[in-house]
Amino acid sequence: SFVGTIAAVSVVFWLVRLWIQGAVILQSANEKAKITGTFRYGLRRYVSLLLATAVVAIIGSVVSLVPVVGFVLTLIVSIVLLFVAQGVMVSKLGFAEALRAAYAMFRRRPGSVFLVWLAMGLVWLIITGIFLLPAIAVFGAVMLPVLVGAGADASLITLLSAVMQNISLLVVVGLIFLVGSSIAA
Repeated sequence: SFVGTIAAVSVVFWLVRLWIQGAVILQSANEKAKITGTFRYGLRRYVSLLLATAVVAIIGSVVSLVPVVGFVLTLIVSIVLLFVAQGVMVSKLGFAEALRAAYAMFRRRPGSVFLVWLAMGLVWLIITGIFLLPAIAVFGAVMLPVLVGAGADASLITLLSAVMQNISLLVVVGLIFLVGSSIAA
């Protein structure tokens, strides 16, 4: 089914993005390392990185369920556990040790961690915005005319037909966004 395919592609996209993110973290910590070496090392550390990221995501998801303040609690979790991936990739910690180390770092220097989180967020917004421009252009050139032309009669079949006719272009802009979001992360 279409929804199943989208879900599978999204999971693969996220898994590949996590691998790229790990390699970028290691490359930024050791600029003399060869990029191919950082990708190989990223594969060796992938399970720990995946587990650490999953635990952070689960904690963030659970606290987000708290009525009224869930969003704020999620932001706090993202700040407190900001350096988990760096612990896994740079300090070579297991996922549990990386979680403890990130929390300890926050306890020692909460203001510095917050400022780094804020700066990373701004850089992420800028870089992601730049790499999202091709997708916006494709949407404007391909999907928007279909939506406007069909008006109230727009059906899922019409939209899917437009997607299938432009699938190669959509894959290219998706890959551009994948690279950009991985760099931004």
